[in-house]
Amino acid sequence: MTAEKANFLTGHEASHKLHAAKLSPPNHAINLVSRQWMDSFIFENQSKKAVILRAPAGFGKTSVASQFYHALSENGLNCVWLSLDDNDNVTETLLSYLFRALSQECVGLSDVSKASIAAFSGASEADLVFLLQEVLEDIDGLLYLFLDNAEVLEKDAMEKCIQPILQVRNSGVRLVICSRSKPSLKVSKIRVKGLLQEVGPDELSFSKDEIKAVFSGAICDQEATQIFRRTEGWPVAVQVLKQWYVHNASTSSILEQFNGALEEIAEFLAEQILLGLDENLRSLLMRTSIFDELTEDKVNFAMGELGYWRQLQSIQGLDAFVTKDAKGKVVRFHPLLKDYLRFEFERKNPDEWTELQESAARWCFARENIVSAIKHARQSKKQLLVGELVEDAGGRELLLRVGWARLKEVDRQLTDSILRLFPRLQLMRSIILMKEGKLTSARQQFEKTRQLTNSFQQDRDGGNIEKLRLDASYVDMSLMVNECRVCLPEEFDRNIATISRLADEDHTLQGNINTLLCINNHQRGLLGTAAEYLQRAQFHYRNAGSTHGEIFCNIHQGTMKFLQGSPEYSRNSYKAALSLARRSFGTDRSKLQLIDPLVAEIDYETNNIADAAHRTNKILQCVNKTEGWLDIVLAGFMTASLVSYLQSGAESALDMVDACVCEADRQGRGQLRNSLASLRSSILARAGLITSARDVLISEAITFEAVVAKFGQASWREVEANMIAILDVESRDSSGMVGFVEANGMVLKFFEQGLIRPFIRVGILTCKVGFDQGHIEESYELFDRVTEKIVSTGYVRHLIDEYSVLSEFIAARIADDNSKVSPDILRQVEYIIELCSEPAHPAVSEILTKREREVLRSLSEGNSDKLIARELGVSNNTVKFHVKNLYRKLGANNREHASEIARDLDVL
Repeated sequence: MTAEKANFLTGHEASHKLHAAKLSPPNHAINLVSRQWMDSFIFENQSKKAVILRAPAGFGKTSVASQFYHALSENGLNCVWLSLDDNDNVTETLLSYLFRALSQECVGLSDVSKASIAAFSGASEADLVFLLQEVLEDIDGLLYLFLDNAEVLEKDAMEKCIQPILQVRNSGVRLVICSRSKPSLKVSKIRVKGLLQEVGPDELSFSKDEIKAVFSGAICDQEATQIFRRTEGWPVAVQVLKQWYVHNASTSSILEQFNGALEEIAEFLAEQILLGLDENLRSLLMRTSIFDELTEDKVNFAMGELGYWRQLQSIQGLDAFVTKDAKGKVVRFHPLLKDYLRFEFERKNPDEWTELQESAARWCFARENIVSAIKHARQSKKQLLVGELVEDAGGRELLLRVGWARLKEVDRQLTDSILRLFPRLQLMRSIILMKEGKLTSARQQFEKTRQLTNSFQQDRDGGNIEKLRLDASYVDMSLMVNECRVCLPEEFDRNIATISRLADEDHTLQGNINTLLCINNHQRGLLGTAAEYLQRAQFHYRNAGSTHGEIFCNIHQGTMKFLQGSPEYSRNSYKAALSLARRSFGTDRSKLQLIDPLVAEIDYETNNIADAAHRTNKILQCVNKTEGWLDIVLAGFMTASLVSYLQSGAESALDMVDACVCEADRQGRGQLRNSLASLRSSILARAGLITSARDVLISEAITFEAVVAKFGQASWREVEANMIAILDVESRDSSGMVGFVEANGMVLKFFEQGLIRPFIRVGILTCKVGFDQGHIEESYELFDRVTEKIVSTGYVRHLIDEYSVLSEFIAARIADDNSKVSPDILRQVEYIIELCSEPAHPAVSEILTKREREVLRSLSEGNSDKLIARELGVSNNTVKFHVKNLYRKLGANNREHASEIARDLDVL
């Protein structure tokens, strides 16, 4: 892939000037008439939590907000500005701009907050909102956050990103919102408390004195009264009259005709201002109006030659309708002027309009902005062009090359009518649904496309049938993996044959397919074959320059190394994946959601329970919103259930298992039911409910013979879970479900294939079964081998979990004079036994902040989150955030545990 192609596929606007323009108020407003009530407005609203300027276009909301901004800044108060647009409806995009605005020097954030913002890109959506609230609470003094054009924000973005700002308590943060429509905010509480100022059309309208000021005193009181009566003080109407007055030096004829209606504004613009411009300048305004924001290169493109940028900036009579950024490098037309110009352009020159929009689409496409390209293509009314651009950009490959957040921006522009015309884009939609965790809908979309295209034998007219088949093969395999199906080779063969025949030179696709084959073989426990496919995938991704592919290769490397008993190697692989994701995909948090369950599993196995609990705290919500193959989903479900057992007991753990089963069924991941049933049986057995545990195994037909038949065919996780469930019952009941010799044979299979995690977990219970069945020496020998692996890997948790049933056997083994275990290993075993009998509290590894100490002190007094919030003057969510951090720093499992540790370590 060429450098140019790689740059395009990042999807970012080529010029950073537009980003800077979003973070500064338009400079025209400070030159307009000063509102007479501004001083009192500033004084009265310093204590308000929010100020909402709501009125239709033309009432000068942005002008007033800009004057407010500059007046506050001149008084030494901190202000930040964010101009919103349609793309900000992607949550990650909006949050990134909010953080960028807050990171400006004028805000004066602490070094801690700056460091937190710098590292935010991998965080989950919920954690980002928590971080936003924490950063806002960290600000000293007053900070005014201005949000212009808020009407573009949909309800979801407003509720997720802006509402939490209003919920920050004990903070000097003030929101100033400019919107044409009512913002989707819950403001009743702050309205009742007198903390909300709402400014509408009546307040924004010009008074008679302000009208005189607009005309710089050139009109008399009578004329000002007449203008006020005709315009009702509508600012844009007054400004239009001023422009006409400047050109005609008379108001008498104007006032006889003018009534201030929107159509009158358009007519006045046409007849009195634009009519005075020569043909080239009128053409300049109309042709450039197709862009939401203008830069010099856009003006040059629209006019087809250089030299028009300066002319645009020097047009007389449009001061009230044109804004510029602080450096004059970005120009925006007032919405009324822009809408009028576009309407007139399309009405008078429909062919030219269509041709220019089509050219603009291709121009934006070539300059790395696929979203803008699609918008222009839609304006050209050429649906085929919209679909062709997305197909040319890669279709389903866009996900692999631009990241999840950017793909969602593209998808927002695709209407159902466009999708119907393009089977490849329907397959792209399947990938999007899969990424959102909607596997049933993704599979339905795929099958619908299969039917529409006669099993992918027919594409649209002018389409590429080979690419359609390639896409279909890839999507089908991806769905199989995300449905947590462990497929035998023959189930993949049809797709592999298609891809091998058609995609020899497509390194990205070859990398994808080898990745899927790596996953499938790894899940079946065939690590050698999986490693070969991983090597091939890495080769293809490097040749394709695919960072996305490298990220996934690191994740798969991590899952294999975990299985092989190398937790640190595994952690490092996950860290490498996250580092690449942060550098390349910024606000795309989906990689963190993939990796968190896998890291939680390592944490649990190595007895780092607090971190495991933190990472699985919202596992169901995360799995619900993103993709995830069997390793990720089962790692998350099982770890969350086991942590729940430790923290809250068997009933809570069983509730978690039930919730996981429901979620798996809802998502079309029915193949997980067997593994989750095994987990349910194990939890029941550990709780002493042996009959219930055995009944689960019988109802699910989980027998040793069935497990043997699964080895190498089903997933290693399912085989491991089945074996542990059987042995959990057998080790407590000796009911003859499995014999030691047979179970030991399975344990040795795990070891021979390098599957160290199941070797340890299944092996330790097999020792107990052998001891009970009279195979003393063989049990001791197996225990020695398993113990060596426990010590070398650090996978101690299963031994701790099962210690109540193993204690008698372990004591006998240690007391045996013929032990072949080295003294070092014995010392490690004794240490593990200490962990089992009386878990040690980890020391405080980080200094608690002042606020965390306050929360901990109040928590230790038995106060609820609500009481703590009231006592400290913060929100409930903020208290929850601090409590979660306290658990992590103290290594605590719950509130009582945290209080106990705090007292033991004299933290209070």
